[in-house]
Amino acid sequence: MHFWKPSEDVVAPPSTVPAPKTGASVKASKADAPAEPRYLLYDTRYHVGFMAQVEVFFVALELVSQLNRRLNTACKDAGGPSCQPWTLVLPPWCWVPRWYHADASRGRPWSDLFNLEGLKAEVAVLDYASLGNSAVDVGVVLVPGGRTPQLKDGHGDFLGFTKDLQACESHGQQVPQAGRKQRNSVVYSGYCDEDLAVKNLRCGVVRESSLKALVDLAENVKGRSLLVKHLDALRLHHPEGGLVMKFHHMLAPAPALVTSAKKFADLALGPLPYLGVHIRRNDFVVTHAVTTPSATAAASRINRLLKKRQLEQVFVAGDADEGFRADLRSGVKVALYFFSQDDGAELPELRGQEELIELQLASQAEYFIGSAGSAFSAAVRRQRQRLGHPLSTSDEVFCANLTAETSRKRCAAE
Repeated sequence: MHFWKPSEDVVAPPSTVPAPKTGASVKASKADAPAEPRYLLYDTRYHVGFMAQVEVFFVALELVSQLNRRLNTACKDAGGPSCQPWTLVLPPWCWVPRWYHADASRGRPWSDLFNLEGLKAEVAVLDYASLGNSAVDVGVVLVPGGRTPQLKDGHGDFLGFTKDLQACESHGQQVPQAGRKQRNSVVYSGYCDEDLAVKNLRCGVVRESSLKALVDLAENVKGRSLLVKHLDALRLHHPEGGLVMKFHHMLAPAPALVTSAKKFADLALGPLPYLGVHIRRNDFVVTHAVTTPSATAAASRINRLLKKRQLEQVFVAGDADEGFRADLRSGVKVALYFFSQDDGAELPELRGQEELIELQLASQAEYFIGSAGSAFSAAVRRQRQRLGHPLSTSDEVFCANLTAETSRKRCAAE
């Protein structure tokens, strides 16, 4: 199924589509409007983890929402190509950090992870697979910078395009890797099997990293499909704040994952209250060494919380290896459960599905302590807020340089 038809020569520039107009200046008739909407695609750099990618998704969602709100105002009594609404294309889940499963490059749809009904009721979204093998009209890599005479086709806070694509190899941004199987294509969404054909790939400069700059770009781009490559590099996503709280409720776990979480809770944890813990390990041992506790230090703080909260069991989420898990279990003085086969769990195929099950279990705990700087811990705090848990039972994180001797101290997420 093709929602936009690629030209035979994919290097040819897209046909010109008038930029959206505003207010009374809109004169196109509704009869002139094409039957198909415009499409916004995005992805992240390869190293971005699952929950951080969800935060980036919220940025893309807000961008499409703002674009369509502006269209509703500008095109209230008119139509035409510039008045067609935007649809957000959901990138497939391919190679994601810490997801170790067969056929990762085949890509998985969002429906394998999330219940999208609530999302689709509020925003137009579409899985990438539904687009078929269509070429994107314009692909853009963005960096912040200043206006120079060499920039072309700027508007507002989008300052324009550079002549050289390599100019975007700065500010933490990366020039997209060329596709491996076809010319004029790029690697897309974590090394999926299928590269993404792009008719016109450019480096763009924004005045500063902002949603306004993205709106100014999208409203004036020529073409009906736009790819914002490596959207995370603009650093507009954040684990806390208004944007994630605005959209968090739209991404409920898929029904099968809700069932799995309840089944494990009934089997392992039963009706008694429990302490919820998230300990991020793996690369955090290096990148967040100061706030990543040893098993001994973590067990000491957990034991103090158990005594203070009068709890007799613990559920621990995270990516710790078997050695750390064994050390932690031996150091904690009550029953401790991981979402593991040894503790009665039926493991799903994807690590991301497992994370969403763990998120539900940690969110339902009597008290929660997480890992500083972790997108997963932040997602648990958001969900606990939605469930009505007091902030004082949700915002604790393991302190920096934690030891058994300093485990009396309580630290809160920043």
